Amino acid sequence: MKILTFTLLLANAAAADAVPEWRDLYERCETAVVADMPFDATGLASRPPPVVGEVVEQAPFRDRIDYRTLATSGRIVPAIWGVEGGRFEVELLEYPARNGTRAICEVVVAHDASALDDAEAEALLVAFDDLVGDRLADGDWQELDLDAGVGTTRTGMQLAAPNSRGCIVTASMTVDPADGYFRSSVAEAAGDPGCGGQSLLTGRRALQRKATE
Repeated sequence: MKILTFTLLLANAAAADAVPEWRDLYERCETAVVADMPFDATGLASRPPPVVGEVVEQAPFRDRIDYRTLATSGRIVPAIWGVEGGRFEVELLEYPARNGTRAICEVVVAHDASALDDAEAEALLVAFDDLVGDRLADGDWQELDLDAGVGTTRTGMQLAAPNSRGCIVTASMTVDPADGYFRSSVAEAAGDPGCGGQSLLTGRRALQRKATE
């Protein structure tokens, strides 16, 4: 009984530790996407996105390998940050748009961390529900019904009015305890051709501003 109790205490402590880390990263995402501000990576460590090598023939010389960042589904290469040794990391994805880029800021389980356990998943869902309640009470957000597969919990909210970039903004959390899947995001929704603006990456944003001067 003592061993079981001690194990449960450790699990609850781990779950509690995951919540403030997630909330910090989530709120950085929300601030950047809603307020059209460069993502604040202060105190976070960055890691390079995945790369792929491509053989380039250059006869009569030896072939060379060009490395480029891996992009899928039209994504501009994500910038990735996280707390050293933490449970989560942020991926800032940007898609080409008529007015620049459309952003999706995701908090996911860190690439070198283990999958969420049931206690962590439950604690994060409760924390997100609490956050949604706070946002709805403020009046800037409204409830959003989201479909989810069998065994998957998906909940979210939508900004009551488009952000300054003319984008509908949604925030959601998706958890599937069966396989440890976890995704929390703040996203500018696709569909409105007028949605978009400067990159939320500090360096890229500076280049965009310089190009328009």
